[in-house]
Amino acid sequence: MEEAQYRISPRQLQRMIILETGSIGCLFVTAWSGYQNGILTVLFSIIASLIYGGILMAIGRTDGGFFAITERSLSGFLWRIVWGIYMIRFAIRGAWILSYLEYLVRETLFDGSRLMIILPLLVICVYASVRTLVGRARFVELLFWWMMVPLILLFLTGLWKADLHMAAPIQDIRISELLSGEYRLMALFLPLEFLLFRMSALEGKNQQAWVSGMKGILFAGLWLLLVYCVTIGIIGPDWGHDTLLGVTDAMELITVRGGGLERLDILLILFWLIGGIITLSAYIFQGQQLWKRIVSDRSHSLLSVIPMVLVTLAVYYCFADAETWSDWYVSYACMIDLPLSIVLPVLIWCIYKLRYAKTQRKTMETEPSVKEFVKQSAAGKSYERGKEK
Repeated sequence: MEEAQYRISPRQLQRMIILETGSIGCLFVTAWSGYQNGILTVLFSIIASLIYGGILMAIGRTDGGFFAITERSLSGFLWRIVWGIYMIRFAIRGAWILSYLEYLVRETLFDGSRLMIILPLLVICVYASVRTLVGRARFVELLFWWMMVPLILLFLTGLWKADLHMAAPIQDIRISELLSGEYRLMALFLPLEFLLFRMSALEGKNQQAWVSGMKGILFAGLWLLLVYCVTIGIIGPDWGHDTLLGVTDAMELITVRGGGLERLDILLILFWLIGGIITLSAYIFQGQQLWKRIVSDRSHSLLSVIPMVLVTLAVYYCFADAETWSDWYVSYACMIDLPLSIVLPVLIWCIYKLRYAKTQRKTMETEPSVKEFVKQSAAGKSYERGKEK
């Protein structure tokens, strides 16, 4: 597969983590964090994401990568079912992102029909997803600073206008609400699951790969924290938690002396669209790679991407609007998708380790020990000497 044939650098992996996790994640960080203790909730989610990402990196770096250990430890029928489960899960996430991008375009740029909005988005995503892993890494690396610098500068400017007291935790901290909000926010870190499939294609030693991955996760989490503080500090917790466009509304309210930022809201919305397209195309790309493994397809990537696009489109039409999609997805992600993202790879890793240990034990039992080999050799030589005499 392409992941095994080509290599990406730790810096490229780090930037892919930041854009794919942070670009869409920060748009929902205010809506999903909860009304109370929001900043503590975000901080706890960053800590949990480092643990979550560390588990995925360790499994993805094991003996040839997640592809290899899954197909070695399971039968052909079972590992095809596993890849099918991953395809469906990635299609659901892609459909959720597509629904939000369609909602964002309709509310801010163009009030057209659903089909007229999503078709151009899908065409761009298909074009971005037919590249190799190295091609995607270079594409993300090219866009990284063009996206990050304007957005970070804008929100750093917004800190001057934001009332950070509104983001501060209240005195009565309820552990149950804090943990439930933190668990909801962990759904925003689900793009870290790409680490399972990319760690085997990473250049360098394990320590270097570990450090670059952790830096990417930490930076993405700090980006979410910055966006949360500025958004809540400008529009307040009630508005921020009740609307899907809280972050974009806060951007429009950020101003500087001389009115230098009032005309930049459309441009910044385009940056959000590019970030969403990067994440959506990543799900389509990874689904395409899994489809190739399931059917042993060696055809052109453009043909193999069609099944993933069709599944994503079919799932997208299951709900009528972005609000319904968002309400359903956060429940689905917390109840099904997030647990599966941990249970499946850990279970496969355990099966692989058990089978690997059994194989090692059988090898040791069938091979004669060194002492026995020396004794047999010595006995054979003495027997030959006796015959000669």
